[in-house]
Amino acid sequence: MSLETADWVRAVERGLHLTASFSVFGVILFRTVLAHPVVAHLTDEAAERFDLACRGLVWFSAEVALFAAAAWLLMQGAYMAQSDTIGGTFEAIPTVLFGTAFGQLLLFRLLLLGAAVALFRLYRHGGRIWSLLLSGASVALHAWTGHGAAMEGGAGMLLTAALALHLMAASAWLGSLAPLFLLLRDAPGEAADMARRRFAPFGLACVVTLAFTALYQGQTIIGSWPDLFGTEYGLWAVAKTVLFALLLAFAAANQFLLSHAGLRISVALETAAGLLVVLAASVLVNLPPPMHG
Repeated sequence: MSLETADWVRAVERGLHLTASFSVFGVILFRTVLAHPVVAHLTDEAAERFDLACRGLVWFSAEVALFAAAAWLLMQGAYMAQSDTIGGTFEAIPTVLFGTAFGQLLLFRLLLLGAAVALFRLYRHGGRIWSLLLSGASVALHAWTGHGAAMEGGAGMLLTAALALHLMAASAWLGSLAPLFLLLRDAPGEAADMARRRFAPFGLACVVTLAFTALYQGQTIIGSWPDLFGTEYGLWAVAKTVLFALLLAFAAANQFLLSHAGLRISVALETAAGLLVVLAASVLVNLPPPMHG
């Protein structure tokens, strides 16, 4: 089964929504936990500028997540209702949003994301912990739109749990890159080195989690070398793996670049590679896995 135009559009919308959700969680995590001791080494003006930039990035990411979710809902509504007209699609939206597991989960996740953004923008301390938990839950619940949710029994539950952990690690790592870039922009040498030292073990933990959960999902969903290289799903999984390796290369380069400019460029390229990985993952969800083939 090859992807049709509508499938590609849904994949892009889903990927854009997921990327923006990653950004909300990652920025909140980075500002609340990772950057907290580093900010103390900034001037008051630089610290305030960084905080405003983080709040602005969270707000912008939430807007993108909302608009992408609306577009995804429209396309999913047309797909579920088998409608090829605008009027028929809009008529189906209330039923899809309130009467299907897809719509109810999307709505609940958006409510969690909205509450997280509000708390992050309104509070600077205790409220931000709650915003971190709510945005993390919104990302993790996305796993219930994956292939594991369509499986029955313990295998489906384990696959969904692995995907939830995979999404959390991906959002923690990729979502933290933009605020890391913003912090390096204003941080003096000592603070920049501290930011890099704090981010390195955190990034390594995310990478290890991503690798193990990806291996488990690949073994469960694909299962064999012929299915890996002989099916469209398998080939997209290979493409995602190659992009992930590129992502790792940029992450490794960050540990050896000494100049601020070189480090910022590497982080920007790492972010771009991360976006491609998320898009590849979104395409995979729209393809039938070999175990269902």
